Amino acid sequence: MRCYKKIRLYRAIFTLLLLSSVLRFDAFFNGAHRYIPYRVTIITLFFYIIYSSLKNESILKSNLKEWLAYSITICVISLSWLLSFESFVAFTNNILSFLFIIGGTYLFIAALKRCDPIFVLNFRVTFLLLSCLIFTLECFIRFKYPELGLDSGMDGKIISQRMADGVSTDNFFYFKYGSIMFFDSNYIGLNLLPLVILTLSHHKYRSIFLVWLVLLVLFSLSRSAWVGLLFIFTLWGINRPGNLGRFLMGISLIAIPFAIILVYEIVKNDPSFLTKIAIFNSLELITEVSYVELFFGFGLVEGPFIYSPNENAYAHALLPLLLGQVGIVGTFIYFFTWLLMCKRFGFPVFLAFIILNLCGISLADPWEVIYFYVPIYASFVRQYSLFAGRKVNESHASYTHA
Repeated sequence: MRCYKKIRLYRAIFTLLLLSSVLRFDAFFNGAHRYIPYRVTIITLFFYIIYSSLKNESILKSNLKEWLAYSITICVISLSWLLSFESFVAFTNNILSFLFIIGGTYLFIAALKRCDPIFVLNFRVTFLLLSCLIFTLECFIRFKYPELGLDSGMDGKIISQRMADGVSTDNFFYFKYGSIMFFDSNYIGLNLLPLVILTLSHHKYRSIFLVWLVLLVLFSLSRSAWVGLLFIFTLWGINRPGNLGRFLMGISLIAIPFAIILVYEIVKNDPSFLTKIAIFNSLELITEVSYVELFFGFGLVEGPFIYSPNENAYAHALLPLLLGQVGIVGTFIYFFTWLLMCKRFGFPVFLAFIILNLCGISLADPWEVIYFYVPIYASFVRQYSLFAGRKVNESHASYTHA
C-alpha cells in the first residue's frame, strides 16, 4: 500500500511538471514569461523537499554529486551578479529561475524513472491530445482575434482593418505577434517541435498527431520551425529506416527544394534576416565588457539586452542570449549539460539539441522547460516501446538504474 502511494506521488509530480510546460498564456499575465510552469515547478519542488524531509527520503539522492556540482556553479555565477542587482528580491528571482530549470528537470527525470512503464506509454496520448488542443486554440485566436495577444498600446481599429484581408505581406507580423501564449509565434513553432519528436517515439495514434502537429507548425508562420521540422523528418528517417523512415525522408526530399527557395527569399528580402545578422555582429561588444561579466554574464534579466543591436530589444538568437545571461562559463556548462543528456537519454534528446541549435540561429529561449521535459519523456517512451512485446517491467528496472 505504501509503495502504491509513492507511485501515485511520482505520477502526480511527473504529470504536473509535464502539463505545466504547455500551459503558456503569457498575454493574460502582463507578458510574464513562463508564469504558470515557473510557479508550478517552484511550488512542487518546495512541497516535495518538505515531504522528503519529513519522510527522510528523496528521489533526488541518486543525483547528489550532480546537484552539488550545479549548486556550486550557480553560487559562483550568481555571486558575480550580486552587486549589479538593484535589490535582493531581484537577485533572489534570478536564483529561483535557475532552480526552476535545474531543479525542475532533475525532479522530472527522477519522478519519470519511478513511474511504471504502462502509465508512461499511455499518458503520451493524453498529453499530446491536450497539447494539440491548446495550440489549436492558440492558432484559432491568433488568426481570428490577434488583437488579444498584441501590445495593448496598439490601435484596435487599425488592427481590425489590417486583419480584414487576411495574411499578406503587409500584415504578416500581426499574425505572428498576436499570440496569447508567446509574444512571437516563432516560439509556437519551436515549442511544437519537441511534441513532434514525442509523437514519432511510439506508434499509437502517431499518424493522427503527426498530421495535426505538422499543420500547427505550418500555421505558426515560423520559417525556422518549418526548417526544423524537415530536419526532424530527415534525421529520424536516417536513424529509423523502415516504412515510416522512408516516408519521412520522402517528405523531406520533396520539401527541400521549396525550403531552399524560402531561405533564398529570406536572405534576399526579409528585414528580419538582417536583424539576425546585426545581432551576431553585436558580439563584437564582447571586447567592451569586464572579465567577470565576460565569463559569468549579466544575469537572466539584463543579459538578453547586452549583445543586441537595439538597446530596447533583446538579442533573441541562442548564442548571444546565453553569453549575455551566463557568460562563457555558463554557456559552456549549458552545452556540456545537453551533451551529457544526449549520451544518457539517446536519440530523441540528441534530435531536440540539434533542432534547438538550428532554430536558435534565428530565435530560441534556452530556458524553456518543454525543450528538456518532452524529449526526455520521448526517450523513455521510445525505450519502453522497444520492449512492448516483451515484459515491459523488465525494461523499467534496467532503465531506472541506468
